[in-house]
Amino acid sequence: MIYALYLILSFAFVLVLCALLLPVSVRVVLNDRRKSISLGWFFVMWRVDLVSKTSELRLFSQRIISRKMEKKPKEKAKKIEKKKKSRKKKKGRGFDVLVLWSEKNLLPKVLSAVVRFLKDVLRGIRFDRFFLEADVATPDPALTGTIYGGLYPICTSINAISPRLSLELRPDFANNTPRGSAEVVLSSRPINTFKATLRMFFALPKIKMIRTILKMKRR
Repeated sequence: MIYALYLILSFAFVLVLCALLLPVSVRVVLNDRRKSISLGWFFVMWRVDLVSKTSELRLFSQRIISRKMEKKPKEKAKKIEKKKKSRKKKKGRGFDVLVLWSEKNLLPKVLSAVVRFLKDVLRGIRFDRFFLEADVATPDPALTGTIYGGLYPICTSINAISPRLSLELRPDFANNTPRGSAEVVLSSRPINTFKATLRMFFALPKIKMIRTILKMKRR
């Protein structure tokens, strides 16, 4: 019994450690055939296809759940009614500015904690890949050649900066409008967000915030 409990606790500890250390990746793909946003972590992936308006959940690259994002007319009507009711309730409640003015020193502290949280989260985001493939096209072929000639050395220098950057341009003298595809991949470890959340939690003046909320509810 003790050995089984030890195994369960060890397995749970490994899962929590993996959840904090393994990066969560966000992939955005935009092209003529596909427009999708994917969120992946370890063996789990959730993808939203903006063209077919479907969302799906995959485990080990196998589709588990798939559903349409379009809402039924009845569901839309229910949501509209709920919004109307919530608006009526909000109108009945007054907003006391005097309470906030009496606690005017609270706002800068809260804003500084939130700004620091956002900075910590952005620092933890890793830029993994940026791919852009585009056809340069305009109604005037001479203008197309001029734009392509001006952008080509810029793309070459950007590609030389990092292997994560890839820009490809092609002149298209047959069409009048430009076309292309893009792919962006970002990742972040959950432990970075967890640390940033803890910092913000301990930096916030919690007692003053609770007092202010209670004062506003009493009035």
